[in-house]
Amino acid sequence: AIAVCDPDGRLLHRLGDPAVEIVMRSAAKPFQAAAALSLGAADRWGLTPPEIALIAGSHAGEAPHQAAAASILARAGLDAGALQCGAHVPFSREMARELAREGRDPDPLMNNCSGKHAGMLAAARARGYPVETYLDPSHPVQVANLESVAEFTGRASASVGLGVDGCSAPTFKVSLRELARAFARLAGAGGSGAAEGTLTACLARVARAMRAHPEMVAGEGMLDTSLMRLVPGLVAKVGADGIHAMGWLSPLGPVGIALKVMDGDTGAARTTIALSLLTSLGALNGVPLPEALARQRVIRNHRKIQVGEVRPVFDLRREG
Repeated sequence: AIAVCDPDGRLLHRLGDPAVEIVMRSAAKPFQAAAALSLGAADRWGLTPPEIALIAGSHAGEAPHQAAAASILARAGLDAGALQCGAHVPFSREMARELAREGRDPDPLMNNCSGKHAGMLAAARARGYPVETYLDPSHPVQVANLESVAEFTGRASASVGLGVDGCSAPTFKVSLRELARAFARLAGAGGSGAAEGTLTACLARVARAMRAHPEMVAGEGMLDTSLMRLVPGLVAKVGADGIHAMGWLSPLGPVGIALKVMDGDTGAARTTIALSLLTSLGALNGVPLPEALARQRVIRNHRKIQVGEVRPVFDLRREG
């Protein structure tokens, strides 16, 4: 299912049911980052644009990602022991191989969500909130996250569904159309004229950081980093179980794009769909694909022989 919307939530294109309820998962991170900034996380601790981009990202666990997460924590007087996101093998194959060679276990800084968690902790410290319970849905930081998601999706906060994400933080259930609207607002936040310190101004700051430092949002060879380098002005964010959302400053104004692969695809299908959408909307304009993206659409067997490809077989329905 696909929804393409403008910042007012007007549906421009669709595939399937744009009202389908989905869980945002990591696609919520830019709005959680905006909430952290609205609570003073960046200004109180002097966070840099790369660190803000990391808070909004799902990083690969590369050395710069780990260092940035550690820096955010250190600025707030904390260390990795404060993180409650758990640990997993880094998405970066190079870092994963290094761990295996050295016989080391992954640590929480390598978790793709460590930037988000560091940002939430920095926000809690900036306001003097307790850090031990920062993941509790009733914690002021999590309340601010919920309010941010409600603000930009246009959904009443009381009707936003809540769940627990893989990193143990609360995550949010909205419609695909509402997710697209939120990303249209992310893309256009910088032109909104919002007063400094408002949630929209904080979101604009997040968007600027993501665009300036796409390598901190994901990592080398990963989808979001590759797409943002390829398309000027794009903001892109994957979510687990087949979620992907993008915001683009089109010639006609900001648009938000949200897709859900219903079987939870995490690789080739999502990449192929995203590229097809950007092409059909005119964002790519015949730009040749970098090898990292083209490779994700090729099917190879165990001998590395190309035996097929993944390609789109759908047409968007234009609304209005």
